[in-house]
Amino acid sequence: MVGLWVSKYKNQRSIRNFYRTANHVPPYFSVLISARNEEENLAQCLDSILKQDYEGKWDIWVADDRSTDSTVKILKDYCDKYPDKINFIAITETPAGRTPKKHALSELADKALGNIFVLTDADCIVPPTWLSSYIPHFRKGVEWVSGYSYLISPEASPALAGIQALDFMSHRTIDAAAVGLIHPITACGQNLAYRKRTFKDIGGFEGIFHIVSGDDDLLLNKLVKVRPYAVAYCTDPQNHVQSLGKSTWREAWEQRKRWASKTPNYTLSTTVFLSFIFLFYLLIFLSLPTAAIFSVFLKSPLPILAAAFAFLWKSLFDFLVMLNGWWIFGSQNLKKWYIPTALIHIPLIVLAVISGIMGKFHWKDQKVKRKQ
Repeated sequence: MVGLWVSKYKNQRSIRNFYRTANHVPPYFSVLISARNEEENLAQCLDSILKQDYEGKWDIWVADDRSTDSTVKILKDYCDKYPDKINFIAITETPAGRTPKKHALSELADKALGNIFVLTDADCIVPPTWLSSYIPHFRKGVEWVSGYSYLISPEASPALAGIQALDFMSHRTIDAAAVGLIHPITACGQNLAYRKRTFKDIGGFEGIFHIVSGDDDLLLNKLVKVRPYAVAYCTDPQNHVQSLGKSTWREAWEQRKRWASKTPNYTLSTTVFLSFIFLFYLLIFLSLPTAAIFSVFLKSPLPILAAAFAFLWKSLFDFLVMLNGWWIFGSQNLKKWYIPTALIHIPLIVLAVISGIMGKFHWKDQKVKRKQ
């Protein structure tokens, strides 16, 4: 909770200091997008980016990652219509030892001209103030700025849409809190920006190319190893990005497995920290049925009460953290989904981590392993 409010305070201070200082040199932004089979979403994404109010220099770089639908045609049409703004490269194959999205983003980074890379996904919609809201946060010494994104799931059931949105928001809340405590852990590729020279200085995706997930937070972890103070978080509502959630429980489950698959590849301190949390969750997950059996065997309610107390303590702590997140990110409408989300959160995390690390999962139309 402290970290979350520190991030909020730093966000407001950055904006105040920016407008008190004259003679700013406007940065050159290059928006990087990797797209695969995004014919249903790409046009809306590009249209939203093209509405930016930023008066400095900026452009868009999109990599088509072997799409089999009309994504390429859409990109060519937009490039013809906006030749000074949109650039397009085609990825026809992924080299051995590289995962598709990291390879696509790496190719874009080699060609993009801006001195700050801004990343989003092809199914996202950004506000007109998106790029300009980043500027105050790239003060001296800051090389990476994470932003907030939220989910909408128009094709999902109300329960899935609400639970997905709240679960996703909880991750973004932890992102902001960790940055405030100067121990960044994770980030979200739907809304983040970093300096081009920083990407080059830390070797880009070298060392993590082979891991399917983590083009955002594993890259952040590479930076944090050498420059933990170089990360900021933008809580400004004018920076918030909308993304699409999954339509079915099966799709949401595959996504959670993919996210969890990168857990062993964080920095040592982060891995140790997350391991303790996982073990705590695992203990609660196993203790509830075990305690129920012991309560029956011992004819005493104490075992089940002890297990229930641990679960309620965890849920209360989460609720206090989320109260701050709801306020800071303006997501009070998600409060009603807290109880159903809390009930499935522990088994979801435990099973997703185990399945993601040990098994395979689907991404887009591909079945992939954790490492290539």
